[in-house]
Amino acid sequence: MSAAAGVAAARGATPKAAAGKSRPKGDGLGETTPLLDSAEKRREASVSFRARMHAELTDPWNPAVASAGSKIFFTLVMITIFISIISFVLESMARFENWHGWGFLEVFCVTIFSAELSLRFYAWPGSSASFIQDPMTFVDVLSVLPFYLELVDAVVTVDLRWLRILRLINLFKVVRVSSGLNIMFRSVSRSISGLFLLTFFMFQALLIFSTLMWALERGTWDEIKDCYVRDLDGGKCSPYQSILLTLWWAITTMTTVGYGDTIPVTNPGRLVGGLAMLGGIIMLALPTTVFGAQFAEEYNAMKSDAALERLRKTDREREDEALELAELKAELKEIRDQAQTMLPNIHQRLNVYLQPSGRASNFARGECIMKDLKTGLIELYDFVDELSANITVGDAGAP
Repeated sequence: MSAAAGVAAARGATPKAAAGKSRPKGDGLGETTPLLDSAEKRREASVSFRARMHAELTDPWNPAVASAGSKIFFTLVMITIFISIISFVLESMARFENWHGWGFLEVFCVTIFSAELSLRFYAWPGSSASFIQDPMTFVDVLSVLPFYLELVDAVVTVDLRWLRILRLINLFKVVRVSSGLNIMFRSVSRSISGLFLLTFFMFQALLIFSTLMWALERGTWDEIKDCYVRDLDGGKCSPYQSILLTLWWAITTMTTVGYGDTIPVTNPGRLVGGLAMLGGIIMLALPTTVFGAQFAEEYNAMKSDAALERLRKTDREREDEALELAELKAELKEIRDQAQTMLPNIHQRLNVYLQPSGRASNFARGECIMKDLKTGLIELYDFVDELSANITVGDAGAP
């Protein structure tokens, strides 16, 4: 009896023991899997939301990514930029300087700009370091920096009112969505090496002409006036006292501005001045040519990208139409195949049904109708297949 009980106990304990042995050690992790999946889904949803927000903030007028909210927010930012610039200009006028509404407008503008900066930081796809290194981030920070620094004006004894000039940096915000300004900045960035070389040559020319003009037009030293004087200028102190002071004349002459505040009075000096004018025209024409070529190249690239995007959009639309046609073609094929067996079955059953009443002989034309319908479906599918040979839905399999 005890042996039988032992066998029964062993049999009863075996499933439990097996279950206990088969249970994995990390069973607790299995119980938390739904929570982990939920957290992962929330993280993916957050990343997707941030990516979409970044796309909308970067290109608010792109119909592929933009929404009504992004367009409204961008319009508000643009209006705020112009309000900030106009208020800054009007505030410099004596009649409007003490108007009590400037403070409210400044708080409103800074609030909008700060919200935009916060949203861009939240939606930035890269790291915080890359966000800080972005040039447009520098523009956004400078646009709100004067307001926050003026808040500590009572603590800091330095006059910070000059920082209000930084409000003009708001104009550069338009670069984000202005294709023309983007082309200009890209053209300048691609022309940096050539422009740097031309600037170096320009500086050499300025130094050379300044030295020549100083040597020819400085005059003679006057002990009483303690300066160089020119006899042909009525004994006045020469404006070309040093090469450094003569650089002002060289800059205004070579840039073809010619203020006329300093002029040569000797024939050699006039000759040098004429050469400086001609050299300035040539030196200014060279960077204009380089920049114009780069601008034309960038503009053509932008037009090519726009045309390519239109082609891609057309291709996507054609793909959607081809997919819809493939579905309809597959349905037509299915109807045709089903009709090959369904129509004879209906005809046979109807013939059997009419046999007892003696009317079966009158149903002979039903077979002709059935054959015409079968043939019509086959011909219809073949016609559609011929016109859309590039869209395949499998073999027809029709008899």
